[in-house]
Amino acid sequence: MQLVVGDRQWLHRNAYVSLTHRYQGKVFAPGLVRTYGERGDVGLGDQCLFTVAADTLTLPDGTKVPLNDHGEAWPLQPPAVSVTRIADVLRTVWTMREGALPFVFRRDIRIENGTVACQFELTNAGTGPLPLFWSSHDMLELNADTRFELPLGTEMVVHQARRVEFQGEVHRWPRFILRDGRPLDLSHPAQARAMLGRDFAAKIFTRSVEGPLKVWDKSVSMTLDAPGTRAALWINWGGDSPPGERYQVTCPERCIGGTSDRVSEGVAAGDTSWLAPGAKTEWTLRYAPG
Repeated sequence: MQLVVGDRQWLHRNAYVSLTHRYQGKVFAPGLVRTYGERGDVGLGDQCLFTVAADTLTLPDGTKVPLNDHGEAWPLQPPAVSVTRIADVLRTVWTMREGALPFVFRRDIRIENGTVACQFELTNAGTGPLPLFWSSHDMLELNADTRFELPLGTEMVVHQARRVEFQGEVHRWPRFILRDGRPLDLSHPAQARAMLGRDFAAKIFTRSVEGPLKVWDKSVSMTLDAPGTRAALWINWGGDSPPGERYQVTCPERCIGGTSDRVSEGVAAGDTSWLAPGAKTEWTLRYAPG
């Protein structure tokens, strides 16, 4: 899988995890659940549908539904996943007809003047409501030249942090206030790491629906634009890694459903709405150069 924008391949391959299990549909071993980090976290890109982190969702009727780490789309294998080409469109369809959350999720990809244009459609294929919770999750290399760009002063929320502590509920991009009162500029992670003097990790969201998010690597940039969605950043400068491994990656994301990786928290905050049985909804995401 590649994401080529501005003559650069942006996706990062996590060398710690083999592709074999995902290609052969053997991610879930008998008796094990939510094993994404151990067997599925190959890097590249995922569509996180209904949750990002492993979670338990309580439906409006009180039914409790366990959800996989990184959602319910990525573990599906053919024939539940189909990929077809229709003229200049590459179409991927994920179909789940069983369980508590039946759905049909479609992504159409078209290349337009160097821009990767994605059209998404989610259909509720069941008799109960579906949570409208989704996140793009493209893993990119994080290095000394990585920089992020959002409108100055955009209100931001810290969802989680490792080996770094922040104060207050709301920060204004790119200035985040540490617990000791010092400001930390997260637009340039290498400088943030140098200021902290240690590895760190943080997941941050725009507080409300915001415009384009831009990622720079030296003089090359890519803009993620998805109207009606929040922007989010997962910055992992080695601060959140399994034993014996060291992850230095970032995920610039577009999100629907709240300022959290867990749909249960989005529902509790009133940020996650519900899709009625038989209903469908659409949205777009564009990866553009510059």
